[in-house]
Amino acid sequence: MTPFPCANLSSLAKHFAAATASPAATGSTPCSARTAPTTSPAPTHSSPTPPTNAGSGVPVPAPNAPAPSAPKHDAPSQAGSNAPPQQTPAPQAPAQQTPAPPTVCAFQDFDITISVNMMLPTEPANGMWTGTIAPSALPPGAVSAAAMPTCTSRSSIGIEMTGDPSTAEVYRWLLANEEDHVNDLHDAAVNNLTPYFNWLLALRGSGADDAACHADLTSKLNQPEANGKTNIENTAAAFIQDVIYHVATHDPTGRHSLKIVRAHGEPDCSKIHFTVKRKIP
Repeated sequence: MTPFPCANLSSLAKHFAAATASPAATGSTPCSARTAPTTSPAPTHSSPTPPTNAGSGVPVPAPNAPAPSAPKHDAPSQAGSNAPPQQTPAPQAPAQQTPAPPTVCAFQDFDITISVNMMLPTEPANGMWTGTIAPSALPPGAVSAAAMPTCTSRSSIGIEMTGDPSTAEVYRWLLANEEDHVNDLHDAAVNNLTPYFNWLLALRGSGADDAACHADLTSKLNQPEANGKTNIENTAAAFIQDVIYHVATHDPTGRHSLKIVRAHGEPDCSKIHFTVKRKIP
């Protein structure tokens, strides 16, 4: 056995103390009595034997040779060690909160009711219509020029009216005329009001809160179009023009008009009888 020099034992003991529990590592045996354990010869390899310190027997690293790796279970660092201090991790910044999505609003669905007041003739009784008329309302040609002074002197004039070819046929025709106007009104609503209604319900506003959303929705509703008018103004104008156009295809052309084919009255103009028929068959 080769004795360990006492000069090197103190530094080596630090490494052996952590790796072994032998009395040599604890320092219970006097320095002069410590002996190194017997070791087997190192295996043969191509690297040259590292030089040793003279008189110490402790191997030292060869020039340009890599430094020996540190033991895997080093003792905890002591005061005065050159090991860098452990750094405290920097505090993490708080995660940014995702902003709340904007409020979206729209107009509630609602019903649109379109109605019309129709002036329909009363059903004839006993094959004729009867009533009174003011002299100023007499149609042209109802009375002769000679009888006109007598008729205009009266406050009212009794009338009787029948139809040609029959009163019942003229009555049914008058009802159909008014139904034409109802259908025209329906078509104008479908062509103009329905598209506007669908556009209105599809309109969306957005904002940070309800008030801002309502303001945005109202702004879009009142936004002028190319002609400077809003959508509702243009829609209303188109609806009215559509109705007027269809009326013009009926009344001014005479398709909904009656003409007097016969008229005769009492000499005192107390009563006048008319026979009417369709102006355009």
